[in-house]
Amino acid sequence: MKPLKGKIETRTTVCPKCGKPAGSGKFCNYCGAPLGTQRCPNCGAQVALGLKFCGECGSPMQKSGKCPNCGYENEPGMKFCGECGTKL
Repeated sequence: MKPLKGKIETRTTVCPKCGKPAGSGKFCNYCGAPLGTQRCPNCGAQVALGLKFCGECGSPMQKSGKCPNCGYENEPGMKFCGECGTKL
């Protein structure tokens, strides 16, 4: 195997929440925000966690978790209301 020649490029991951260098783990070393991506519900593009809109199509990333039946504010991604069981 030949040794590498030239400049080796390194990249620093920046936390989408606090803007500081985040390290290489699953959570930011400074603020603890999750690092990773989620899929846009509209176009399927990979979008960094914590962003409110897709950089590819501009769609909002989090749909409201508010129940249409009882008004309870559910966590994003829930399929049924945690208060009354209505399908979201």
